[in-house]
Amino acid sequence: MAGVLEAAPAAALHWRPTRQFINPERYLDAHREGGASRFFAGSFNVRFFNISNSPGDMVMDTLGLAALGLTDLQCHYITAVWIPAGWRRYSPTPPTTSSSRGT
Repeated sequence: MAGVLEAAPAAALHWRPTRQFINPERYLDAHREGGASRFFAGSFNVRFFNISNSPGDMVMDTLGLAALGLTDLQCHYITAVWIPAGWRRYSPTPPTTSSSRGT
């Protein structure tokens, strides 16, 4: 790929397995650096998401590792806090309580 980019410059590289566009100059810099930089230059993508309807929940996943013969990963993070009764799921808003009193 580096040889092709040096002979025929491109505006961007599209890596289909990772669903991302790579700046050709950054790819060439990583290729020249060698080692792990050369191997991973654009070959995988780590994404981070906040779960909008569940405060404190986050997901990270990878794309592109399958193209390298590895399993893509997904990690689900839940924010928790310690209270004297033990670990509890974090909620930025206190739970609502309803009381039904007869009048």
